[in-house]
Amino acid sequence: MKPIKRTILIAFTSIYLLMVFFTSISLNIAFKKRIEIKWVKISIRSISVLNALVVYGLVIINLVNPFAWNNFSVESFYSERVDGRIFNAYFRPVGAYAGGEGNFWITEIPKFLPFIEIEKFHDNAVLWDFRATEWEGEPVNQNEVVKDYIKDNVLAKDDN
Repeated sequence: MKPIKRTILIAFTSIYLLMVFFTSISLNIAFKKRIEIKWVKISIRSISVLNALVVYGLVIINLVNPFAWNNFSVESFYSERVDGRIFNAYFRPVGAYAGGEGNFWITEIPKFLPFIEIEKFHDNAVLWDFRATEWEGEPVNQNEVVKDYIKDNVLAKDDN
């Protein structure tokens, strides 16, 4: 796995957790401190409440559907459990002259940190279209194709 992408992922998670932490602190300060000027007190409290609604709303959306954010930007998304490990696979099609059908990457979700994804495999020019429903007249089960990619490109490398 590329160290830069892992660093970006860890930084994003840290920023997300810091936002939740600072939102909790700002709510605590806004409602426990005595402020004499009425308009300042109202504006600080309303900004803190609006900030808390947005941050905690995103947390709730992520808990209800952890794939909600990812589905906005990718064409195909698969979540697979292989050998007791949880993997997510993403596919984003590319333009006509890119050399392949699109970008494909596989991430793993650690058991004890389900809000972190660690990239395990990435291919900028994958030669398979994960949006296809059939190949040469036969129906295609894309979940099985993704499981094969995981077994061949992630688990086989982990065994070595």
